Amino acid sequence: MKIEIPNRVLSVYAEVSELLLGGAGHPSLPRERTQDNIIGVGIREHVVHGRGTGEPCIAVYAADPLELEGAVPDKIQDVPTEVLHRRPSYGYGSDYRRRHRPAPIGVSFGHHTGTVGTLGFVGHRNGSSCVVSCNHVLACENEARTRDTLLQPAARADHGAIHDKVAELATWVDLDFSGGPNRLDAAVAEFEENNISSYIHGLGPMGVEPLEPELRQAVCKSGRSTGTTEGWVSDERYRTSYWLGTRRVVAVDQFEVTGFCEPFSNGGDSGAVIVDLNTYQPVGMVVAGDGTYTVACRIRHVLDDLGVTF
Repeated sequence: MKIEIPNRVLSVYAEVSELLLGGAGHPSLPRERTQDNIIGVGIREHVVHGRGTGEPCIAVYAADPLELEGAVPDKIQDVPTEVLHRRPSYGYGSDYRRRHRPAPIGVSFGHHTGTVGTLGFVGHRNGSSCVVSCNHVLACENEARTRDTLLQPAARADHGAIHDKVAELATWVDLDFSGGPNRLDAAVAEFEENNISSYIHGLGPMGVEPLEPELRQAVCKSGRSTGTTEGWVSDERYRTSYWLGTRRVVAVDQFEVTGFCEPFSNGGDSGAVIVDLNTYQPVGMVVAGDGTYTVACRIRHVLDDLGVTF
């Protein structure tokens, strides 16, 4: 049954939205905190102890609800309020697929011939800075050559061009398409300082202590197609296979991630680094999936086999 919204609720909504999002800002909070923290204001069904009441309430959406503790009363003119967590929103395709300099972790990245994936993570190899993503994103499924040009954003789909070069392909671990086991799908590239940063787009600085995935561990990632998403490790020792075009890859010692309330990843997110939700320490890297689940290789295997360190 639909919920009717009385005029008094609309009146309170107008007052609260102008107070929090209008020019004046919130009187008890510094203006910069109000601007950075409050994502939106709305009217939704009031929920108490996990159950809908059938009554409307004023909803305040904040990136960090704890910052608003005590600033938003439980009721305003007898209209209940709720403060809810909400991440900042971006127009689909507008932010993770555009050009960035320096390019952060989690944005569009690919080989100059047109592959599309995600800029994975930054490390060090042979004394130089390097960036890691999937073999099928950077090395064209074993068909590329060292020193090939890599673009951010990716060519074709995200309109990257030769002047968008940020790195050169260094090496990769060959994918076995004969039915043999693959424990990672990864390649590494070298870049000049200031082209790429170690900041995870939409999240913050990445940790440098690799973790092993654990069942029910809460994780997150930023990727070219689905942006910043959260999920949990639903399978800790996953053996499976996935398709790259018409060729099958047998993947061993992987782990599986399931999104909390939305797909954790989708096509174009390959190469995205998966980090612990609380510490941002790296756990693995997205290699495949079907929109409902994500296949990931362990960060330990990627570092060991490519000779990369943090």
